[in-house]
Amino acid sequence: MTAATPRPSRDQLRMALLQAGRALGNSSAMLSHACAERLGLHATDWECVNLLNEALPESLTAGRLAELTGLSTGAVTGVIDRLEVGGFARRERDPADRRRVIVRVDEAKMVEVTPLFAGMIADMLTLQADYTDDDLATFTGLLTAASDILRRHALLLREESRG
Repeated sequence: MTAATPRPSRDQLRMALLQAGRALGNSSAMLSHACAERLGLHATDWECVNLLNEALPESLTAGRLAELTGLSTGAVTGVIDRLEVGGFARRERDPADRRRVIVRVDEAKMVEVTPLFAGMIADMLTLQADYTDDDLATFTGLLTAASDILRRHALLLREESRG
């Protein structure tokens, strides 16, 4: 009979969690790039589609999309142009302020691309089946907070790059 493996220390667990987060981020980026390629989009364009989809049922202004991505307003204009051509998004004037442009994801187009994710979603749901509701709530809180931190730091890095 072998001795039980000692439980990792808190520091070891925290480092393992950071490593797992990096691996998740890398895998997510790979998936995002593969989806963009499959759909004939640039990776940045697909990321903007995802931001617009996350905002539902609300829309985003072109300015807010620029803020969230760290892209210039000129670059976002190009992204929106390409998304309109591809049928992924459309521009609308803000009824409250005609100077503002609202960008809406085309929900019908998103339904059209959903089959690309069916296998991944099924695998993720299978993975989640072994966890309690409390576990899932904890994971959701952790991932949501981690996402907010990553976005904040991405924007900080871009701001620092611009001087």
